[in-house]
Amino acid sequence: MPVFNYSSLCSLVVIFLSSASTAFACSDVTGTFQVFLEETNTFKTKRCRQVRKNPWSQCAKPEARQNCPVTCNSCPGDVTCRLKADLKFPQDASDVTAYHKDTVQVERKGNKSDPCFSGNNMTGWGCTHVGDAYLDTLSQTSGQIKDRESVRIFNGNSGEYRITVSHVFTEEEVLLTNAQTAESRANLVVKVNGSNILKRSFRHNKNKNKNSHTDYSIVYNEGANAVNPNVGFVNPTYNGDYFVDVKCDDQCNCQITKVDATCRLRARLTFPVIDEQSAYGYHANVLRIFNQDNEECSYENTVTSWCRAYGDAVLYNAEPNYYDYNTAYTANIPDAGGKTFDMNFERFVGPGEAAYGYSPTSSDLTLYANGNEFFTVTGESGNIPLRVSCNNNCSCSVSRLLEV
Repeated sequence: MPVFNYSSLCSLVVIFLSSASTAFACSDVTGTFQVFLEETNTFKTKRCRQVRKNPWSQCAKPEARQNCPVTCNSCPGDVTCRLKADLKFPQDASDVTAYHKDTVQVERKGNKSDPCFSGNNMTGWGCTHVGDAYLDTLSQTSGQIKDRESVRIFNGNSGEYRITVSHVFTEEEVLLTNAQTAESRANLVVKVNGSNILKRSFRHNKNKNKNSHTDYSIVYNEGANAVNPNVGFVNPTYNGDYFVDVKCDDQCNCQITKVDATCRLRARLTFPVIDEQSAYGYHANVLRIFNQDNEECSYENTVTSWCRAYGDAVLYNAEPNYYDYNTAYTANIPDAGGKTFDMNFERFVGPGEAAYGYSPTSSDLTLYANGNEFFTVTGESGNIPLRVSCNNNCSCSVSRLLEV
């Protein structure tokens, strides 16, 4: 008759229960916990959702790792997967006369409503945005002033990410040549756990023979170091956008691929050139663009995760031999494919019109897809509501909506 060893059996049961308990116990606490602050010798109350906003800093604290092991990537068997995208300029660009500014952001598939960019520098999924990438060799006779910009993902395991890099059009570069802009582009380096696994960097298109700004008729503040109101005259054909897609499995094996911007939507407001037949007075127009989440991109909200706006569409034609003003506005949407946008093209009635009188000369709204013009309309005394839809092949159509 077989003899059962109850002691061994009990040991097996204990081991099994212990293992199961460990597996099920690794979860973030739902309530609060205390973190000790050495600098003030006090305790501070925290929640895991606060840790999730900035795990790079918060998870350095042992209390956070103990109470938020999922957020801090510290469960038994967890694989470390730190992702970092650095946007930085060449080590030595002092021999280039230039001002150049680019920006970087990242979205996580499944969390597109919580993008990681300058306007949302700590997300609920563990991404932090820091810095401001620019290069300035104009402000001094020798040397350079520059800074870098980064997005950092604390735990990239089992995630898909789209990194977007866009050129930022600035007043300082309006009068610069294409050669000056092209030679000062920022480099994007994507690292996985501190390693540049591709052994390369990325940059936006060189835009050969294309200046960043075109078509302005009045030159303001001439000189390379001048602040220039013509910033809104963005060249419709200038391509400063690209994407880098990153896909990681649960063991932090990551694929990194550069993707060209295949559907760049650009909207521009410009007035006719002022001549002897132009009416006197003041006229201003505003373009408000709304995405499918009803988020606005406009003169009043210039930086979003999906659109950036530049300049201000204003015409001021004074009496002869006096100061005239003719500026433009441009909105840039790097990724418009498969998307729909509502646009309101409005006359802005403000203090300028009251002070200088009304000019009936309105601006024209012109839309471009990948630099190709596909729609134009002249402003009216009221509002022109439009709906712009682009398919995945970047074929875009426009319909006029009824005013409510």
